[in-house]
Amino acid sequence: MRISILLFIVVVTTASVRGEDSSPPVLPPNVRESLKKNASLFSNVLITGERDLRFLIDAETVLKTLKTPVKEADFAQAVRFELRFKGPFFRESIEYLPGRNVYMQDVVSEVSYDGTNFMLGYKRLKDLASSNIQIFTPHIAIEYAKVRDRPDSLDTMDFWYLRETGFTGPQTVATLGQPVESIILDAADHGQIVSVREAPGGNEKILEIIIERPEPWQSLATFDIETHEPWKELLNGTDVLQKRRERQRRQLAGKQRVIRFWLNSTLGYAVEEKWELRKETGKTMFHTKNSDFIQVSPEGVWMPKRCAVESFAYYTLPMYISADPLYETVIQIDQFEPGNFDDDEFRIWYDEPGVLVSDWTSPKATPRKQDAYQVPASIDDLVKKTPGRRWLIILNILCIAGLLLALWWRKKRM
Repeated sequence: MRISILLFIVVVTTASVRGEDSSPPVLPPNVRESLKKNASLFSNVLITGERDLRFLIDAETVLKTLKTPVKEADFAQAVRFELRFKGPFFRESIEYLPGRNVYMQDVVSEVSYDGTNFMLGYKRLKDLASSNIQIFTPHIAIEYAKVRDRPDSLDTMDFWYLRETGFTGPQTVATLGQPVESIILDAADHGQIVSVREAPGGNEKILEIIIERPEPWQSLATFDIETHEPWKELLNGTDVLQKRRERQRRQLAGKQRVIRFWLNSTLGYAVEEKWELRKETGKTMFHTKNSDFIQVSPEGVWMPKRCAVESFAYYTLPMYISADPLYETVIQIDQFEPGNFDDDEFRIWYDEPGVLVSDWTSPKATPRKQDAYQVPASIDDLVKKTPGRRWLIILNILCIAGLLLALWWRKKRM
């Protein structure tokens, strides 16, 4: 019943906006200004929190329905996350908390962009020497993916909290360097707004905005699915999952997803509720309710500390949408702070000797083979392993020495 009502709203609204008036809907100037101000929060901010998941029906039934080989412990693994943003710079760190998934306990997965390099880190907290780092530039990352016929293999940015609160960051390596922005403003700039009106029921403080976006789960790839080389080495039925997923993603090519927002005018037009639907069927895929809003800047930017998302769909089975929600994801924020970051804080590096570094930016590397080395036990070892960086290392040492001298001199004068 709920799905039918939502579909009716979308269809009627679209007809009323585009049937009676051929001009596209326009955001009121005060709404546009508020959304722009809200996005400015991410010019320099630290956000930390936790994401947890619970099944809304029997876990085994959900996993069988979604045809995923992932175990219950992996699917519902609780994580802590940290988001750092400074204009186009970002660093996302995800720590897997102790639970039933033993392999992923005490692991931190990281992705960052420092304006030049795109970096991926995998840190084992109880065995740092087993950690690893990969270093790319955006261009090299794109070439790397092309060579492997996996165009989205490095698109590992999650940004769960941004998506549920109405923002979008760089989603692919091709969009690295783009700052966080309002999804609605981006939709307005691309002519994707369907309607702007007071929410049904006469609630004057709620503004409803409906947009259409290209289906994010679609695939435009043309490689042969059955003979695709990267999948041949996958084990435990993962190759079957990847093939099925790719077939269904190609069925979604050219399709649209409808997103319906309820913005609260008394909270600076923050997103209070959100629905995502498949346009062709009107079926709800995700329903988000945000709560516990706090003012996080003097300019009047409000953000929710809690996001609860009911999910009717899952990315491993792109065409499937359940009639009832299958699981709920809760994002709980515990910190919003001004960032005041140095650029170095967006560069992933682990100092423990033995950490494996795969440097695709090295002159020795090619799109098929990285320059791999281990973090050495001393500076002398590092100079021997990476002679091209000798002067960079020396310069860093001189900078540190100068800083220590300045601090000593300042203390002496006090």
